Amino acid sequence: TALFVLVPIAGPGIASAQTTEGRELAALREEQALLRRQLVRLEETMRVLSARLESEGRTRTVELLGVALERLERRELDAKTLEEWMGTAEESLHGGALLQAIEQQERTIGELEQLLATLLDRRDPERVQSELEQLRELARDLAATAAAEQALEQSKKLEKQLKGLQKSQAASTAKELATQADTSGAVPFIAANLGSVDGNFAQAVADALKGEFEGVVVLGTAGNGSVALVAIVPDSLTDKAQAGRIIQSIAPIVGGKGGGKPTQARGGGKDATKLDAALAEVSKILAS
Repeated sequence: TALFVLVPIAGPGIASAQTTEGRELAALREEQALLRRQLVRLEETMRVLSARLESEGRTRTVELLGVALERLERRELDAKTLEEWMGTAEESLHGGALLQAIEQQERTIGELEQLLATLLDRRDPERVQSELEQLRELARDLAATAAAEQALEQSKKLEKQLKGLQKSQAASTAKELATQADTSGAVPFIAANLGSVDGNFAQAVADALKGEFEGVVVLGTAGNGSVALVAIVPDSLTDKAQAGRIIQSIAPIVGGKGGGKPTQARGGGKDATKLDAALAEVSKILAS
């Protein structure tokens, strides 16, 4: 009989991890809030500086500040400004949606890098010496570029911590699943529905299981309205089962397709309501 496990982000077997993760989440939320406040201060600083430099006739520097301010006001991130998008990432952290927060943080970093490039005028490295001096003076005046760099570094640090937390959760989930394995056709296996997470998390759990479990692993997720499937088979069992063939067999059940190597494969589909039925086929495949 196949085993179906809806694995929560934190379960009964990982209470000690929850405390550590709770502290890490609190720290991440504080850093995210600080980053957002710094962005607001940076925008205010640029507006004040722009008005002052315009009265002094420093046209090129005012132009750069205008381009940077325009970028801050654009609604390119899912119809949100950069500040609003950072607020969305902060809300994801408060709600414990770590994967979404990571994705949002990556897009935030990209926008901050473009903002920094605008302030430093990196679009034209051959600009004449007088214009370069204007940029250096801009940095000395109110350290706007330093503030942008600091915000970028904090954003990258936050992303690194989020990914570390995701890795820790994947390892905890892998340990929990390893204790609940089943056997079919003399082949040990795990077939688990991980719930509303994405395929990258399923892959992280599968990778963690390589060091915990010597058997066939098939994991499914139903995050973001679509199905992701991941299968791994150790070299010692490829004469009895192959990851690519398993995915090719069960992916059509969820309205998708997939495949891969004998030891590792991925697939996907659109019908999350059929995920459990697809995972139920794993036991039958191994028994045949």
